[in-house]
Amino acid sequence: GHVQTNSDGFRERSFSLTKPAGTYRIVVLGDSFTFGNGLEANERYSDRLQAWLPPGYEVLNFGAPGANTPQHLDTLRSRVLPADPDFVLLQWFVNDIEGDSVEGRPAIRPLIPSRTVHNWLQANSALYTVANMRWGEVQVASGMSGSYADYLKARAGDPQSADARRDADTLKKIIDEVRSQGRAIGIVLFPDPGPDLGNSYPFAYLHAHVMRVCRENTVPCLDLRTDFAAVPDRRLLWVSPFDHHPSARANEIAAVKILEVFRRYWMKG
Repeated sequence: GHVQTNSDGFRERSFSLTKPAGTYRIVVLGDSFTFGNGLEANERYSDRLQAWLPPGYEVLNFGAPGANTPQHLDTLRSRVLPADPDFVLLQWFVNDIEGDSVEGRPAIRPLIPSRTVHNWLQANSALYTVANMRWGEVQVASGMSGSYADYLKARAGDPQSADARRDADTLKKIIDEVRSQGRAIGIVLFPDPGPDLGNSYPFAYLHAHVMRVCRENTVPCLDLRTDFAAVPDRRLLWVSPFDHHPSARANEIAAVKILEVFRRYWMKG
């Protein structure tokens, strides 16, 4: 209820493409985790960074819900590079590997078949939302539907699979295009805070996939999985019991680690 967007549709203030003199501009490019689903704007990691950095630094948020790696590349070309950034921070999440195709993604049937009634209850009844979540879990556990983790594993568990190679190629295009403009780039990996983040974390191979791209292209990267796993109750990382987007606490952890890892690349002069 407190979301305001600028003329480009981003949840960011209006700004001039021409940087103020002496300004170091950091553009954060990402999906709903960067957009800040369920958060006030000032609770997002990008806004925390802006508040903590000294004068002369500008952090702009180009998060777009649902965006994936190919869409990040499009936004980079059409919006980010024209904004004259000094540093592009790309935020990654596990579903980026899907690219523009969600073919084969498991479909969970709603508790009430009528889509109209289901949507109204989802928006107005916490009891129904919880019951529908449990119904989805029953479908996966009973084999009525496949799990999302198994679906991604089938698509990209093999690092030589078509999806893994395509995603790696697109990430490299993003890196190359930023560098071709004389800009710097880094990547921050957000884990899925829903499942256990320890040894049984189901998407560890996807993190390894991105970190491999980082090493091969000498790009500074930060994987937040270890930092999020250090929180004893992972529910504290969720924006609500019904929504596993990162909470304000998760965003603060992210901002602290991002500043710790990337500040040396941002030092002016």
